[in-house]
Amino acid sequence: MKAYGIKSERENGFTAIEALVTVIVAAIFLLAINMLYISISQSMSLARSRAVSNDLAYSYLRKYVAAGSTPDWFVCDTATGSSNTNDLTINSSATGQTLASGTLNASEVGLPGPVTYSVKALAIYGCSGVNLKKPIRVDSVVTYGPTSQTARHSTIVGY
Repeated sequence: MKAYGIKSERENGFTAIEALVTVIVAAIFLLAINMLYISISQSMSLARSRAVSNDLAYSYLRKYVAAGSTPDWFVCDTATGSSNTNDLTINSSATGQTLASGTLNASEVGLPGPVTYSVKALAIYGCSGVNLKKPIRVDSVVTYGPTSQTARHSTIVGY
């Protein structure tokens, strides 16, 4: 027997609980997609900054390094002791002869500011005696952003 007023079959449509669960699941899914988008966007921005700063550092390095040419821009420091700036055999903490340095306009180069660069040359084998005219190391460094991130390129040049 069938009771009067009680339906044995389910009615068509959603209950309020089903609709609420669906909305919550959709919101969680959209939030996860948004967080993924933000993370990918930040990673792309960092990768772009690294690529631009590396290109700048390499281009400054190439200005002083040419195949088959002797660098006429390097002068060995003859000072003794800690006052020598570019001979590692005399001063083990020598920083090198500054060939170029300066500040770049951050918006022009496409990097977060401040943006600075420096190119230095260092006589790693020394500047005197048998080490005269031995290869030198040229370092190019670009520093950018509020956390002072750096891109560095170095090479050895015949002297």
